[in-house]
Amino acid sequence: MHCSTLSLLFLLTQDFLPCLQADGLTVPKASPGRKRQKRDWVIPPINCPENERGPFPKLLAQIKSNIPTKVFYSITGQGADEPPEGVFIIERETGRLKVTKPLDREDISNYMLFSHAVSANGKPVEDPVEDPMEFIITVSDQNDNKPQFTQSVFTGFIEEGAKPGSSVMQVTATDADDSVNSYNGVIAYSILQQIPEKPDHQMFTINFENGIISVIAAGLDREVTPNYTLIVQAADLRGEGFTTTATAMIEVTDTNDNAPVFDPLTYQATVPENEVGVLVARLSVSDRDKQGSPAWQAKYKIERGNEGGFFTITTDPNNNNGLLKTSQGLDFEVQRQFILNVIAVNNIPFSVSLPTSTATVTVNVEDVNEASVFDPPIKSLRPAGEARNVPEAPSTSLTIHVLNTLTGQPATGLATHLSWLQGPGLQWRELMTSPTNVDGCCLLFPAPEQVKAGTYKLHFDTGAYWQRLGYTSFYPCVEVVFTVTEQTQKLHIPLLISPFSYTTYKGS
Repeated sequence: MHCSTLSLLFLLTQDFLPCLQADGLTVPKASPGRKRQKRDWVIPPINCPENERGPFPKLLAQIKSNIPTKVFYSITGQGADEPPEGVFIIERETGRLKVTKPLDREDISNYMLFSHAVSANGKPVEDPVEDPMEFIITVSDQNDNKPQFTQSVFTGFIEEGAKPGSSVMQVTATDADDSVNSYNGVIAYSILQQIPEKPDHQMFTINFENGIISVIAAGLDREVTPNYTLIVQAADLRGEGFTTTATAMIEVTDTNDNAPVFDPLTYQATVPENEVGVLVARLSVSDRDKQGSPAWQAKYKIERGNEGGFFTITTDPNNNNGLLKTSQGLDFEVQRQFILNVIAVNNIPFSVSLPTSTATVTVNVEDVNEASVFDPPIKSLRPAGEARNVPEAPSTSLTIHVLNTLTGQPATGLATHLSWLQGPGLQWRELMTSPTNVDGCCLLFPAPEQVKAGTYKLHFDTGAYWQRLGYTSFYPCVEVVFTVTEQTQKLHIPLLISPFSYTTYKGS
């Protein structure tokens, strides 16, 4: 069979120039007498703007065969006989390619079609070395979409004191229009308003192209302005087209740029002697940093005046106060006043160089009527003159008399134990136990012949005595050690007691 060659020509038309950006294209015939190689034809795209106004159908291009035989034309592919069907049609006899409705680039940006030709007698124009010709219709973009922010509200954080150039956050917007072949979808960002405007009218800037917000001025201070609100804009056509807005919320986070300050700076306190763990003073500070944060939480230190370790200070977690307490019993007879210098810092270091606040606490020690303390604890008594103002004891070689100074009456029923030291390095041997009588007296030796030279100890159960009377005593007992040198000597031991003190005198 004789094979004929089909040559097609895309022709520009004067009434549809906006749709085309390529010259007409002729498909060359094969050279006579030469074996033809099968090849794919590459056709420049046909461009058609989206959103074209009617009337439709509108002429897009014309396909024309240059062979003498009459040819009928047809097209196949997307937009012709494949979904969306009927967008493009071709006149069977003239090859005029038309579009039937407005196109939407955001829906379909390119259509791939094939042109076919058959002879007028109904038989295909046969050319075994050529396939149907492929051509592409490209929908060119129009700026028919506004930019859209990905969020209506963006949230960012920046530390106070951040330096200019520090990045805060990024806002992003999208545009369905073409940003590759046109500026229709190219977005530019800007800040329309900063709230509040003070302390600086412009604390932040935004990158024109990528929407990154950063610090532009120094002076971010959470204690002055903890939050900023920015109204940001996105505009297509590189800032010249459609616009949209969003809100950027910026929180200025806290750093430890404020030291705790004592209020007041001086304190006066009076503490009874001998009491441990008693609250001496409650020290208060103010701190402008964020309440409850490590930059706000105070830590106290006694810097001077506590060389003996008599005091300790801790932080009350409920209100940040400093709780100054005694860690040892104070002794009025040793030191009557302490002057303490207390400083306050925070749980974390200062972020900048700051002076520390110092409070002065004057602690006065209150004297109490405390019990006598024997030094040494075991006190030896030798006979001496009669004790003054002590009633006479019954006639015997050895006696005691105990007076309750709280009531001024004799101490009745006070258990008394008498022990004798058997010798150096030996243990005490208890000789007798006897309570004091209604006169507060007690006979140590029932008979003079029982008195032997040596060392003796008297043990008084004062704790039990005061408990019986409904009092709490500082000391559970009192012990008195004395020496008898002669069997015939007379010895009288008076004892004055109260819940708080004990006193004894040498007697004869």
